[in-house]
Amino acid sequence: MTFNLKQQSGLALLSVVGTTQSNAAQESVAYLEIAGRSILEWQIHALQQVGIRKFLIEVDTIPGSLLALADKLKRQGFEVGFVRNMRDLQNSLPPQATLVVLAEGHYFSDAVLSGIIHRQAPLIATFDSRDDNAAFERIDLNTRWAGIAILNSATVQSIDELPEGWSIESSLLRHAVQSGTPFVPLSQSLLQQGDVVRARDNADVVPVADNIVKRRSNDAPGYIERQVFGVVGRHLAPLIWRNRSVNAVLRHSPVVAALASLGAGAMNWVIAAILIALLATMLDRIDAIALDAQEGLLSDQWHKRGLWILLAVALLATTWRSADGSLDSLWFSSVAMLLTCYSVNERLPNWSAAILKSPAFTAVALCVGALLSTIEAGAKFVVILQLVLLIAGQLRQKSDPKNPIQA
Repeated sequence: MTFNLKQQSGLALLSVVGTTQSNAAQESVAYLEIAGRSILEWQIHALQQVGIRKFLIEVDTIPGSLLALADKLKRQGFEVGFVRNMRDLQNSLPPQATLVVLAEGHYFSDAVLSGIIHRQAPLIATFDSRDDNAAFERIDLNTRWAGIAILNSATVQSIDELPEGWSIESSLLRHAVQSGTPFVPLSQSLLQQGDVVRARDNADVVPVADNIVKRRSNDAPGYIERQVFGVVGRHLAPLIWRNRSVNAVLRHSPVVAALASLGAGAMNWVIAAILIALLATMLDRIDAIALDAQEGLLSDQWHKRGLWILLAVALLATTWRSADGSLDSLWFSSVAMLLTCYSVNERLPNWSAAILKSPAFTAVALCVGALLSTIEAGAKFVVILQLVLLIAGQLRQKSDPKNPIQA
């Protein structure tokens, strides 16, 4: 049976009952942070990406931070429940449900979790028992549990009530193994690449955070966004993670900067308006690198769209005011922005995409034009360069399909 969330009732079981190896406060390893987000939040985020809407969390106690997370998820339309024993879990399972079990303190990248969940179910994901995998729970002499299993409701309902203090997840694993649930071996390269991590203390999660920040900073196709804003974001990210109060400020600062750019443009402060617009794009990249907040949610999509609409209006207003209402300057600035938007979805060679897919480059070129001549001259330069790169990039791609591209 292939796991299909549209055809089945899918929910997930997570856990926060374990402890770190070196934490005197006996806090769960699920609360260890990776790139500003706890492992528990990373697990929930990855499960959301594959359509899981209901989460059950195994607990001994419920701290305030966990209640706050549950309330946040409920506001976003997800179901969250807490279970303390096997009977709680069984009462929470709908008939014919499919249960995704993620072990406590295990980090999975979105791509890995999605690939496992869409395999044939039920299953138990495993690694071999080499010394490098000693952190993972042993199943038998040659096999260790990778931290994820997909079970059907019948398997869970067939378990008797557990003695006091027994782990629900470990008991589910033992019962599933005894019931003959198939093993799915995972590649050792997933551990080497940091796509799967068994965290026991902070030392285990630091390399994962570094990899996440590098990936995020390299995601932007534009040269300035990647080589300038990306470097700034990588250096500031650890500081932002350590200061939670900065998160909300950073989240809204790009929109505030865009509004300030619009105001400066309306006042005919050309250079100031363009530089503030450039600052807004940099703040947006830093936000994406350090926080990646609410990614994939509808509210975040509208937040991003609103930001770019504001920046476009600000630059058009600046162009209009600086050229005393000249339609030529407004036309060239509009074409430059439209070409940038058009290029976003085009498959182009890296050297072409580095300019065409860079709103920051457009802002810099307009600023240089305004300093050396007029903003209209800067807009004309941008349009001509964009057309040349777009045509050359498309021709190069057609003549050499193997050339590295950015989609």
